[in-house]
Amino acid sequence: MLKRIFIIALFAAFLSACQDNALDSGEDIITEIGSDALPNNAIEFIETNFPGEVISNAYKVTDGTNSSESYEAYLTNETNLVFNASGTLEGFGEDVSKVDCEGRPRRRKGKHHHCGCKPKPEQIEFSALPEATQEYINTNYPEVDRMKALKVEKDGNIHYPVLIAEVGILIFDADGVFIKIIERDAPPCKRFEAIEYDALPESAKTYMEDNYPGAEINRVRMGTYQEALHYHVVVEEVGVIIFDGEGVYLDTKTCGMSEE
Repeated sequence: MLKRIFIIALFAAFLSACQDNALDSGEDIITEIGSDALPNNAIEFIETNFPGEVISNAYKVTDGTNSSESYEAYLTNETNLVFNASGTLEGFGEDVSKVDCEGRPRRRKGKHHHCGCKPKPEQIEFSALPEATQEYINTNYPEVDRMKALKVEKDGNIHYPVLIAEVGILIFDADGVFIKIIERDAPPCKRFEAIEYDALPESAKTYMEDNYPGAEINRVRMGTYQEALHYHVVVEEVGVIIFDGEGVYLDTKTCGMSEE
């Protein structure tokens, strides 16, 4: 009898340990949300620093190990931003993001990406960037806010992502040489204003009714892009539907951003 009790107790302890390990290695819970469900501070940050851009996708991330919450937003200029639960910017880019633009957990190298084995990006001051990087930014973006800078070690290499207001993310190599900018081929549209859906051209409304009947419209904007009048219709779970000044369909900007 005592032996049986001992075995049961041992099994219970083993089961408890397994449950604890499962919690410790728990997967993050990712929930897609509307852009208006982001914390107010996050929405204000985006509207202030990225005028004219719209949020194509937004996610709430619940950490699988400690239940803490964070938020991620993807903009139509391909910038992704990471905020804490109160809406304060915590980071940007794929190196700090936990979710890709299609709502899938980002794949980390190693079996247990929660263990902390993968070096986290280090937030640094602008003055700590390589001189070549500072010179490039000062020359090309002299009057634009430098919001955050990171030092990232990946696969034995170092690179520096820098978040620039109204622009997006600039990437530099270990020597500070510019590599690429994560944004559209053309500069972000800056002069857009919110309008009512009924203010769209008739052809644009007909297109929406034919292709997205009953869809949830998050917002509609009108503005100038590359010196031409454009209309943006932001559709829940779809992206940004773009029309020209006559209401003719041009393009759909979804989250499908490739990771190079």
